[in-house]
Amino acid sequence: MKKRPPRRLKSSVIPVDETQRIIDRITECNEVIHNLESTAVWKIVMKDCQEQKQVLDDHWQDITDEKQLREARVLKLAYNYLLNIKGTYEEEKKHKQEDLDKIQNISQEIIKDYDLETTLEG
Repeated sequence: MKKRPPRRLKSSVIPVDETQRIIDRITECNEVIHNLESTAVWKIVMKDCQEQKQVLDDHWQDITDEKQLREARVLKLAYNYLLNIKGTYEEEKKHKQEDLDKIQNISQEIIKDYDLETTLEG
């Protein structure tokens, strides 16, 4: 019977710097979200981006030059990115919070060793 190399067990200790990095990123995301919501200038920028995106949507068929059409696509992607940036930060914050919850509750996570279980049952 071929002997398997020893399995590495998942460490129950997460480095403090990793936890702090996640907490710092959550704080940054909160700051961005809060400042975007409360800044009048940002609302003007969003309105302008929406209008420019609409202009591109309304007139893309008038662009006959392939290079200009490519540039218009890139520009539209940039407008979409800006219009969705708050949601991007909210999503990242959600994922980072889930990561932090896993780290803080790692002792509650049960790791099942299926190889051991099958040898004990058989």
